[in-house]
Amino acid sequence: MVKLASATQTIHWTSLGGDFIGEPAIVNRAGNLVDVFVHGTNHSVLHKSYDGADWSPHWKSLGGPIIGNPVAISWGATRIDLFARGINDDLVHKYLEGAVWGPSQDGTWESLGRKIVGVPAAVSWGHGRIDVFCKGADSGVYHKAYSDGAWLPDMSSSWDSLGGSIVGKITVVSRSFEHLDIFVKNGQNVVFHKYWKPSGGWNPAQYDWDAFGNNIVGELTAVSSGPNRVDVFGQTSYFRICHKWLVGYDWHPVDYWRVIGGNIIGPLSAVSWKAGNVELFGQDATGVVSHKSLNGMTWSNDDWDKLDSKVETIPIGSPNGSYRGVYGRGQDGALWTYNGL
Repeated sequence: MVKLASATQTIHWTSLGGDFIGEPAIVNRAGNLVDVFVHGTNHSVLHKSYDGADWSPHWKSLGGPIIGNPVAISWGATRIDLFARGINDDLVHKYLEGAVWGPSQDGTWESLGRKIVGVPAAVSWGHGRIDVFCKGADSGVYHKAYSDGAWLPDMSSSWDSLGGSIVGKITVVSRSFEHLDIFVKNGQNVVFHKYWKPSGGWNPAQYDWDAFGNNIVGELTAVSSGPNRVDVFGQTSYFRICHKWLVGYDWHPVDYWRVIGGNIIGPLSAVSWKAGNVELFGQDATGVVSHKSLNGMTWSNDDWDKLDSKVETIPIGSPNGSYRGVYGRGQDGALWTYNGL
């Protein structure tokens, strides 16, 4: 147990053990079902699950080897898809269907081709659909989709180019069925946006992007809290968090980003636990986990809540479901979780 810095409330942090590198990936398949994936020190992917009552006692190896953080998504109660950068710099994939891991149970991953840089991004807009994005060696953005049991383009190294010349990670969200919003930055700290809608395909065009803001440092994070609502967050050069939101196809504020305060070092994570809700997590200058909530258009308070635990990585919130956990790699290399929100 650790104490809040300025209150008498007791905070319960729990170690889930393990010894891993980088940031965990978390999915909520349904209700209280939680699955956590990490990059082990031997470069395999390790898995631990929560069944609504208890955590599995041991970490299970899913093979590899991989480079960087794994990415996990779920489009149904019995389905999980994992993506990572393989040791040959290709995108590799493994999936859970029911209780069986594919493409095989022996730790094998399938290659989806394409030499990639950094960590891929993936999202599902509905049952049986996955869209995965990566940064190519030319710094462009590339896209592949899974639909009706098949990859588009096919399983070869063929990918759709979406143009761009980016630095850092790709951030993608789905705000409703058949809608995607992608956010990237270039080397001049300008934010760019592209979206897909069923009636018009990629907008502004397949190879073009809309610029909507500059002087945004660090990595972007974005979340959808309901149909046709997207919230995107960045940082100013003075570690102040800034916010812009999309309602329908209109951005607010129109010509600037709204500063919401905070002295947050490094990237944020954002999740939504109900319609109209956003939960933000980051670390302050001393490494303490910090938290802020948005409900509708109202922020929880002027200051950030201090969860008073120092983790080595970005604190990650459970993406949805009724188990409201926060996860990060502790200073001992193990996974730590807090479920007191």
